[in-house]
Amino acid sequence: MKDARFEKIREGLYQELLNANMHFKTFWALFKAPVETARIRKVYITFFVLTMRSHNERFYIAVHNVIKPDKDTANFEKLFNYIKSNQKTLNILDLKEIEGMKSTIQSHETLIGKIASIRDQYIAHNQIKEKHLYEQPLYDYDEGKRLLIDLNNILEKVSIKYDGLSYWHDEENLLNAIPSLNVEDMLRHLTEYRSEQIKKRRQGVTS
Repeated sequence: MKDARFEKIREGLYQELLNANMHFKTFWALFKAPVETARIRKVYITFFVLTMRSHNERFYIAVHNVIKPDKDTANFEKLFNYIKSNQKTLNILDLKEIEGMKSTIQSHETLIGKIASIRDQYIAHNQIKEKHLYEQPLYDYDEGKRLLIDLNNILEKVSIKYDGLSYWHDEENLLNAIPSLNVEDMLRHLTEYRSEQIKKRRQGVTS
């Protein structure tokens, strides 16, 4: 039998994790852009610094939303509590399984603590410089990826036990939120566009 409240929490969690995966992928694709395409970032430093920071901050917020117990957001604590309080109708996880999933999330305590401490910070009012393109984020790619994969897998395990619903993943086992996105191609096209505009200006072409 379907449970509307459970499905609402599950859908909310999925949407938040979809956002987290999307912004994580986009930030790291821009941050790790190959040298031959990354040079375009130097031409538009302000745009890329602010864009990359924005993607990273949205990743922080989405992850924080699914982890922090808050009555206003869909989060794992709310999901687990609802399952425990409705065991007769939602017989999909026992207490041991729930505690195991909580332990998996807790294993990322260091990164989660960092995310929680900066989620409400705003971009500093400083001058945008080239060095900001290479500022290290507070976590590394593999660390963030492991956290997302564990959160994705926990939601999927619960979902499969409920009604067999699973989610599409990419080749790195992250949620496939934006299968058509290829930041490297976007940077390459922007580089080509920039070169064409410079060539036109040199030839005296204005349009």
